Amino acid sequence: MEADWDIDIGPDAPAIEIPWEGFIDLRSRPLSAVDEIQEAATNPSLREALIKLNANESGLFSSKCDVWWLDPEEIDKDEFGSQPENTRHAFASYIDVLFSDEGKFQSFTFHESAVRRLTGELKATTLPDCRVDLVVRSATVDTLSGCGITLYAAGCGSDTLAAQVSWQRVLQTAVNATILLSLSSGAGE
Repeated sequence: MEADWDIDIGPDAPAIEIPWEGFIDLRSRPLSAVDEIQEAATNPSLREALIKLNANESGLFSSKCDVWWLDPEEIDKDEFGSQPENTRHAFASYIDVLFSDEGKFQSFTFHESAVRRLTGELKATTLPDCRVDLVVRSATVDTLSGCGITLYAAGCGSDTLAAQVSWQRVLQTAVNATILLSLSSGAGE
């Protein structure tokens, strides 16, 4: 699997903010509230990812998400670890993820270490036709300031079904790795 990380913090950078108009808080009722999110209602893998991320035991919660098809010119075989014939179609998503632990949420150093560690773990996973990008962003939950991670997952394939299957695999792998990291005492080095 291809994986990369970035930090996008600054006055003009996108930020994660909760609440926002239309925000659906999945933390208190992930199984019932998730069906209120249109993207999750039409994408079972995204629905499952949101339920896992917002479960009490995950140590995480989500803010926003979206899914989309990539244009053919956006699909680079090297960026997906793919053969040329598998780069005809690609499906992608993002989920804004925040740590429930206030100390982790407020620590930029933790977030930088976390995305470095996650990127290393994901790169070591054998998963062709897939890529993950992790972006550390400024975040605000009510009045508390900290950081969050936008988790981008994309999969490509020779047809739309193959692309969606690749996306499902990479999304599940990235979400599981992020949950495991959230449960550890620190991000490590």
